[in-house]
Amino acid sequence: MKSGDLVEIHFPDVPNETGIYIEMDYNSAWKDGEEEHYSRAMILWAEAITSIPLNQIEVLHGNR
Repeated sequence: MKSGDLVEIHFPDVPNETGIYIEMDYNSAWKDGEEEHYSRAMILWAEAITSIPLNQIEVLHGNR
């Protein structure tokens, strides 16, 4: 994902929402040896920047 990508946010039991990917949530980082991984991303959604789990995000239209 790149900053500005249009994403769909999947929520259980409610309709999906659309948002804009900002960046990885650097507070969700964990390390596996030297490699850093993230479990959440910052998404502009409902007029606020919100931390959303990566497994709930699907890129709809990438910013190239």
